[in-house]
Amino acid sequence: MNSASISVVIPLCNNENSIVNAIESIQRQTVKVNEIIVVDDGSTDASVERVNAMQLSNLKLINQPGLGLAAARNRGIAESTSTYVAFLDANDHWMPFFTLEMQSMITRFPDIELLASRYQFIEVGGAPVDAKIRLGSCFKEAWLMHDFFAVASRGDCPFVVSSCVAKRSLFDEIGTFPVGEPIGEEQAFFAKAALAGAIAYSPNVLVHHERNNTSRVSDQELPKSVLTSCNELISSLHTSPIARIVAKDIEQYFAALLLGVVKQKVAARNFQYAQAILAHPLCKQKVLLSSFLKLVAYAGRLVQFSTGSAISNPKEKLL
Repeated sequence: MNSASISVVIPLCNNENSIVNAIESIQRQTVKVNEIIVVDDGSTDASVERVNAMQLSNLKLINQPGLGLAAARNRGIAESTSTYVAFLDANDHWMPFFTLEMQSMITRFPDIELLASRYQFIEVGGAPVDAKIRLGSCFKEAWLMHDFFAVASRGDCPFVVSSCVAKRSLFDEIGTFPVGEPIGEEQAFFAKAALAGAIAYSPNVLVHHERNNTSRVSDQELPKSVLTSCNELISSLHTSPIARIVAKDIEQYFAALLLGVVKQKVAARNFQYAQAILAHPLCKQKVLLSSFLKLVAYAGRLVQFSTGSAISNPKEKLL
């Protein structure tokens, strides 16, 4: 098997306790990568020192001010020199056979521009937990996934950025990660990639992904920014002929993303924000879940008002 060249992009920002483990997981691969590009996005801890101390000949460290996760990934893509670009977040790590499986899929599906694998979440304390991926059928080896939106809307996303490898031509076709995307740079990129063509997918768990708050939405942003972004992205996707065929699945996908933000805000007791997002018509695509979250958010706000602990922020108003 002839190995295709692969660059790995790692965005870094105050990950001094995990970055070495991430890079070492790349070094332990049975099929070696060509280069590792670490883009430090304004770290203030010892992250950079930890990377420099490894003294790896195939590692390039790039420094930039705090421009955000998407901008860091995009800088790494621009600096890479390989035919394929893989991604690994500084809190995640690859299992030893990740690149071997990716190279095998590249050989089997040379025209496919996005390849990915199944993953496990890592909980607080280090315990691995299977992601709830609803594939519908059992597969023993890699296959071409044509129903990304349907799969992703039924449960957890079938892959994460750290379990992806993209052909450079894909970025020329759909662009890189959108900077400042409130519903998630990754999800927006995945959606565009899924409309561009099939995704080669391995059912093997080859990546450990730290479970944390993956939403890029802060408590200070207007709910409108999330909803407007969602509407604009859906509109842009519908320009694709394929999108008209899978329109229902696309709406289900974005409903799942919005309700995921709602669950995070409910967990953070930001019930007013949650209610604003729940007012979006897309949430009705998942009636049972949205109805339950509406009850939880309503009850939570009642408790906050009765106890005088309601969030007082003029920016957070219902739409």
